[in-house]
Amino acid sequence: MERQVERLENTLQPLHESDKTDADIPITFDQVKMILADFKLAHPHIKFDINEFSTIEIPINESDFTTIIVNLMNNSIKYGATHLSVSISTNKNLFEIQVRDNGIGMALKEIPHIFEKFYRIQKNNIHDSKGLGLGLYLVNTIVGRHQGKIDVTSKINIGTTFNIIIPHE
Repeated sequence: MERQVERLENTLQPLHESDKTDADIPITFDQVKMILADFKLAHPHIKFDINEFSTIEIPINESDFTTIIVNLMNNSIKYGATHLSVSISTNKNLFEIQVRDNGIGMALKEIPHIFEKFYRIQKNNIHDSKGLGLGLYLVNTIVGRHQGKIDVTSKINIGTTFNIIIPHE
């Protein structure tokens, strides 16, 4: 419970300190495994596929990584996913995160707007899920701060895939 409270406090930090980063303190493999294990424990009804990643270099800090991965996984579940596939890897000088789900997906016209602050997908002019519309905004802000990019593919009733690529030395 203490880790979850700390995670929530860290998640809100980018709203107050958008210029401050702890980029010189990279997240460790053990921290990544603990974040994913905590998430799996909190969602026992979700099937998880997570690649083995013990030899990769992770060039971002714990707060940024947690904000990215937890927001993407929470959104997947919020929008109907029962199966999540998480991949973390490096390729040359690129750090990559992929979160793929089997949720309800989204229309192509929604994708350009999902990273806007307070934007939430509506159905029949009603918000069907809880949230403030800040999660993907924060993810995009963090990825941009690390000179990375996000690619989103989605198909209605099939699912959504987020690919994040962050360059590193």
